[in-house]
Amino acid sequence: MPHPGDAIFQIGILPARRAAALADAYVAVLDRLAPESAETAGRFAELMRFEAEEWKTTQELGRTEDTIFFWFH
Repeated sequence: MPHPGDAIFQIGILPARRAAALADAYVAVLDRLAPESAETAGRFAELMRFEAEEWKTTQELGRTEDTIFFWFH
């Protein structure tokens, strides 16, 4: 991961099995957000939907890739 410079950073995790529910929650509020926030939230929902599909595929293949890591700064 890149060094955050002077920024305060955090590493977060999310169980991959919850990615679809998170995407659904973000999509549900998009119409209530300011346009600049809705764009970011919409992109995040797309990424979580992708992660949900990836998790489903790994489960079907018998693998346990079950954690999503985030780098916040």
